[in-house]
Amino acid sequence: MSKKIIELAKLAEVLRTEYSAPRYGIHSEPALADLIRFAELILQECFDASEDLRGYSGVGENGDPYDTPSWNAALVSLKNLIRFRFYNAN
Repeated sequence: MSKKIIELAKLAEVLRTEYSAPRYGIHSEPALADLIRFAELILQECFDASEDLRGYSGVGENGDPYDTPSWNAALVSLKNLIRFRFYNAN
């Protein structure tokens, strides 16, 4: 697991000391609410990463970054699709 995943798991309180998981050197027995919080934190990281790309759709011939409305619209659509699949789909 990456350090970021372990950090998010700690924030979501899914790491427990009651049960051993020696493979990762951590302990885990999360409740469903904790797992949901963990998934929400991971999704938020994905949304934040897509925001980092907002306004950047490539590099022009002069080496400067440029953005296009279609690129920014695609990022918004991606976030909406992820939200729909994870928050609205049953």
